Amino acid sequence: MNSSVYLFGTRGSTPVNGPEYALYGGATSSLLVLMDGETIILDAGSGIQRAIPLLPKTGRVNILLTHAHLDHVLGLPAFWPLYDAELNFNICAADRAGLNARQFVERVASHPIWPVGPEAFAKANYSTPREHFYIGGVEVRAWEGSHPGGSTVYRLGRGSKSLVYATDFEHGPLVSEELARFAEGCGLLLYDAQYSDDEYASKVGWGHSTWREGVALARRCGAGRLTLVHHAPQHTDAELKKQEQEALNEFSELNFGKCDEVLLL
Repeated sequence: MNSSVYLFGTRGSTPVNGPEYALYGGATSSLLVLMDGETIILDAGSGIQRAIPLLPKTGRVNILLTHAHLDHVLGLPAFWPLYDAELNFNICAADRAGLNARQFVERVASHPIWPVGPEAFAKANYSTPREHFYIGGVEVRAWEGSHPGGSTVYRLGRGSKSLVYATDFEHGPLVSEELARFAEGCGLLLYDAQYSDDEYASKVGWGHSTWREGVALARRCGAGRLTLVHHAPQHTDAELKKQEQEALNEFSELNFGKCDEVLLL
């Protein structure tokens, strides 16, 4: 049985809307992974709403958060399945700025930002990712990447199928080599490519990367496929399409993450 990866939010920083964003989408970071009977959501940006029709009616749903920046958690308060007593959610995130997962969810889902707090969630448990753990039969590895305030890189695998989700990651000689070792041999690498090369020159230290660095990393770690995510809000479909065509000349097994795209492992 194939494992499926649904790209429901591939925009970075802030949601955008309009016909010029129809292809690559305007929702912020959220992916749904269906693997070995497990339902795993990576990040809870505004795109998380698109996952609702594919959730089980009962049982467990896991939400793995990379970090607490708003574009990665803003979908949580209005994510109505959290209020459904038939589902049991595990929200997993590393501590950030002295706050654990529940505490930084409370920052987003509480007065005056939101009318109710996490106490209204029906069945939500909170945990901190270990370096190596399991969700059912899915092996999960977690590694701390390079981003202001921190960001967790996740690797999910079952048998011969594996993916690495490395959003909000800024490249550099040492950290890129460490990530290459972490991602070695993965079937699918999802990588932050918010900036063009020209844009990155003035954004060093902001915690993001480029498609060209994504290609270099995919080659270094031997990834089967590369999907580029966390598109800058100012990048229209026309601009991203142009970048994608340029990138395909360097790495044929590549795509820029698009709205509602489904990838099979």
